[in-house]
Amino acid sequence: MQKLITIFLLSHEILNAAAILHAADRIPVSGAFFAIRDAADVPASERGRITRAPVRPGDLVAADALLAGLDDETARLSLQQQQLKLSKAKAEVAGSQAVQMATAALDEARSEQLQAEKNLEIAVKQADDDSALQLAMREEELAKDELERARKSRELSRISISEQEWFRLRNTCEQAQLKIRMAETAAAVRNAERTRSEQLVQQHQATVRRFESLLLQAKTDHESATLELQILQNAVETAQLQLERRQIRAPFAGTIVETTRQLGEWAEAGEKLFRLINLQTLHVEGFLTAEQAAAVQSGQRAEVRINDKDKLAPAVIIFVSPQIDSENFVRVRAEIRNERGLYRPGSPAEMWIDTTTSADGVSNGR
Repeated sequence: MQKLITIFLLSHEILNAAAILHAADRIPVSGAFFAIRDAADVPASERGRITRAPVRPGDLVAADALLAGLDDETARLSLQQQQLKLSKAKAEVAGSQAVQMATAALDEARSEQLQAEKNLEIAVKQADDDSALQLAMREEELAKDELERARKSRELSRISISEQEWFRLRNTCEQAQLKIRMAETAAAVRNAERTRSEQLVQQHQATVRRFESLLLQAKTDHESATLELQILQNAVETAQLQLERRQIRAPFAGTIVETTRQLGEWAEAGEKLFRLINLQTLHVEGFLTAEQAAAVQSGQRAEVRINDKDKLAPAVIIFVSPQIDSENFVRVRAEIRNERGLYRPGSPAEMWIDTTTSADGVSNGR
């Protein structure tokens, strides 16, 4: 019997120790309350009269939803004008063939210049070739020599050279002289052709330079037109931005809790028009003692409820203040989802922090 009592007491002490350990692992947060995580005073981006006001206090809105619109007739006309200018500039750039035409003309001129240079090379070689003239002069020299010997022979004896042979020799000499004149004429023609080819090459070179200049000008004009196109594109984007700034949109999803201007009223740039809060995700703030805060860090899990009748809801610690206040307390903050709308900012809460989890929310296995 005594043994059973001893076993019972040991078991009770072990359970009490486990309960104490579990309580030590769940740190209670004092003074906890729900707070708004996301809130914004939405201002007017531009000054103008409110022409659209589709939302009222209490409305749920999605991110980027239209909250109000300012009169935008002038902004729309400005956008249309810039768009027309841009369309015209695009059509002019797309329809411009100046660069292509100048490039084609330059290519053709260069091709003709190359052919002219080849022709000049041939003409130079032909002009420098005086072989025909040299041959004709040599033939004349031989014919004269032969004719001179025949003349001397006839002076000694008339019958030594027949009249027929004498006539042939004189005719050969005359033909040789004629060949010289023909060779000289041909040389003069070749020299003239060489000069003409040189002039033609110079003309083609001048044409190439002119088309190079035209191509450079066409490219410069095209670059200027492209730059002007970009300037007009920027002007269109600026006009679009000006038009969009006359539409007041929600910076995030939430609930409209306040409006300061009604339809038809005037708003100044920067003036508050709406108060928007996000109730889907809230903060839970509270206090720990400095000793408790030493075991807490961002990322650890927490549990939250309104009262002891509610189920515990999961939360995550997102902030532990590095400062200790005058009463030795440290502010902590957790984040909790509120899709069902059970929690209201400002209402009290009960919160415990699970110190068995690491900064990434994973259990340490204790």
